[in-house]
Amino acid sequence: VFLSYGKKSNGELLLSYGFVPREGANPCDSVELSVSLKKFDQSYKEKLELLKKYGLSGSQCFPIQITGWPLELMAYAYLAVSHPSMIARSEEMAAAPSNKSTAKKDSRYPEIEEQALCESIVSKYNNNL
Repeated sequence: VFLSYGKKSNGELLLSYGFVPREGANPCDSVELSVSLKKFDQSYKEKLELLKKYGLSGSQCFPIQITGWPLELMAYAYLAVSHPSMIARSEEMAAAPSNKSTAKKDSRYPEIEEQALCESIVSKYNNNL
C-alpha cells in the first residue's frame, strides 16, 4: 500500500489533511524571500532598466526550500549588490532570474563573493583606535 499526498508545502498539508511532517522532512516546503534593489545604489537606474528589459521588477520574491535556493535568486541578489564596476556582467545577472538567459546554470560571481567576504571581515574590526 502506498499513500501520497503530492508535492505540497507544510501549509497546504495542514489545511488539506490536518497534519504537518516533522521539521525539515518535507522537501516541498518553502518560504518566500523578497530581494530588492536599493534606491540609493549608484547604479539603481541601470539595474532597474535591465530587470525591466527581462520582465522583472526592482523587488522580486523567490522560494527557498530545505533542498536549496534557485539560481534565479542568486543572480538577482548578485545584481542587487553588485558594484558599479561590474556593469559589464549586469546584463547576464539580469537575464538569469528571468529564465531568458543562455548563460550556464552554474554561473558564479567571484568578484561579489570576494567583496562580501572582505566587507564581512572588515566589519568585525573595531572602528575606534
